[in-house]
Amino acid sequence: MEPEQEVTESGEDVAKRITGLEKELTEKTLALRVADARIAGMEVEGNKQREEITTLKSQNEAVKGDFDTVRGALSEAVKCYRELVVAANPELPAELIVGETVAVLNESLAKAKGLVGRVKQVIAAESAKSRIPAGAPGRAQADINTLSAREKIARGIGQ
Repeated sequence: MEPEQEVTESGEDVAKRITGLEKELTEKTLALRVADARIAGMEVEGNKQREEITTLKSQNEAVKGDFDTVRGALSEAVKCYRELVVAANPELPAELIVGETVAVLNESLAKAKGLVGRVKQVIAAESAKSRIPAGAPGRAQADINTLSAREKIARGIGQ
């Protein structure tokens, strides 16, 4: 005779059901351990990343300090360069040479030279139009034929 098998109300064998549930429990336990291992790994990685973020933040602060120092030095260098450019070009108005960078200063220097050059050309052209020869006019014999009788007599007495 076969051992009596227990059967649930739905007609399922209880022993098979227990075996199936134990197998499912084993699978879920294994899956839980895998998930726990992944979580532990993620926590370790998260801690590493937090440390890296802290390190990067401190490095960022140091870089900001260095950047501010370099910016100040650059500003001072550009200021000195402008002073040198103004001193080297006394014919240019200092107000025309402006800028916060060397490139902008060079551009304004070129514009100032162009402007002063055009002003010089205009002044030279106007000067040439109204030029009066320097000194006394040259000595030339006057044409006696064009003189009146009175002028001829005055000239003759004056010699």
